[in-house]
Amino acid sequence: MRTSRRLELSAALFALAAVVAGCAPGQDKSLQGSLTARLSASRPAGGAEGRAGGADDPLSRLLAVNVSFSGVEARGRDGGWVPVQNGLPVSVDLLALANVGDTVTLPGDLLPEGQYSALQVRINQVDLTALDGRHVTIAPEGRGWLVLVPVDFTVDLDRATIVGLDVHLDQSIKFHDGVFEFDPDVDVDGIERGQVSN
Repeated sequence: MRTSRRLELSAALFALAAVVAGCAPGQDKSLQGSLTARLSASRPAGGAEGRAGGADDPLSRLLAVNVSFSGVEARGRDGGWVPVQNGLPVSVDLLALANVGDTVTLPGDLLPEGQYSALQVRINQVDLTALDGRHVTIAPEGRGWLVLVPVDFTVDLDRATIVGLDVHLDQSIKFHDGVFEFDPDVDVDGIERGQVSN
């Protein structure tokens, strides 16, 4: 009988621990706000003509720079990474954004409220369209480019946090020995706060 009661007590404690774990702040949907990344792209002065760098400017050889963003993660106070998975991957023509000075907002996602110290952006492919209509795909080594962007921001309950990211195309796209190369250069371009839309 005593063994049976011990088993019952152990089972009850296990069930209680499971309930408590299920209510941890990091997993409680009621203790979350939203995070969104807004992308812009910049290029040397010269606008859509792209002649600022002359014949050596790789952007002057291109009509489009389509970059596939496959993931975004936020680094929490404990150093762990929280994925922002909603609506990704997505492809964005960064050259078009730079030419017209526009932005595009990546799909947002709910994150536990708290302090964050960085974003990590994953890029898995770059497709270029040259002036002559030729298409060039730049495939990364391994699983893709991983861009670490240090930025301090807060996610608050029922609030939307928008982190602006600017991709410097003149530093990200290179042309060496007749071959296009991609090495993403990304900076923070402001942080906005708002209400979570229902």
